[in-house]
Amino acid sequence: MFAARRIAIVTVASLGVAGSTFAGAGAPTDPTFVSVPGSAVMLKLWSEVDATGAGVPHYAISYGGEFSEARATSYELKLHHGDFDPLARAPAIEAGFEAEPDGSLYIVQYLTHPLAAYRRAVRRAGGEVLSFLANHSHVVRMDP
Repeated sequence: MFAARRIAIVTVASLGVAGSTFAGAGAPTDPTFVSVPGSAVMLKLWSEVDATGAGVPHYAISYGGEFSEARATSYELKLHHGDFDPLARAPAIEAGFEAEPDGSLYIVQYLTHPLAAYRRAVRRAGGEVLSFLANHSHVVRMDP
């Protein structure tokens, strides 16, 4: 079974979030504000319509003061076997490359580029950040 959701801290391991979550494609154009627990970080998330009529997600970050300049973004994960948005569909996996059912490696996707506050939250939950994965993700080792 495939289920994914994008929250302020992680996709796979929910570490808690104060505020609303961002739903990805089809998100409202009104901004959503999300605070990152255990930090002064505040996220501003919204979607803008591009010239083709498609919604393009945007974000800005405050570290306790003014918000940063807005950034357009994509939540497609960039993998060797192809790109995919985990909220839209499961990726096609070639035989022999499937994860073990009791495996401990996860792709943890954030709402913005990885922040120190996200890495601290992953460590507090018992996770170990192993590497960066575009877009907005880390490969994390943690107990299921």
